[in-house]
Amino acid sequence: MPYRDQLEALAARVACLEEENARLRAALRGEASPPPPSSEGDARPCSVRGGEPTTIAIRNASHRKLRVSWLSYEGLDRAQGTLVPGGAIRVETYVGFCWRFDDADGGEVLAHVRVEAPAQEIVYEE
Repeated sequence: MPYRDQLEALAARVACLEEENARLRAALRGEASPPPPSSEGDARPCSVRGGEPTTIAIRNASHRKLRVSWLSYEGLDRAQGTLVPGGAIRVETYVGFCWRFDDADGGEVLAHVRVEAPAQEIVYEE
């Protein structure tokens, strides 16, 4: 049932945002340090349940070697491999899943991307 899947995805996203809101409020009270912001404006990116299955292409159009990771529903890093400059991979995933690109040599977080549409191509460029 697509309607039920959409509701579950939205509920998971709301739960993720509510959890982040609680962390930020604690940080404002001086109880914790706030997490680093992501490229999409979320303070803690994570995958969202309930999206339809799809295959995406990830292409590295930069001069850096990229570490590609899927972020779990809790925002935990799940390494999927490394892309050399000019490299590309195809990945089975779901709409709503979040992917992170890090500099493989220095560890710097470069980007977060959420799969928004089936058969999406994600290109990392600098």
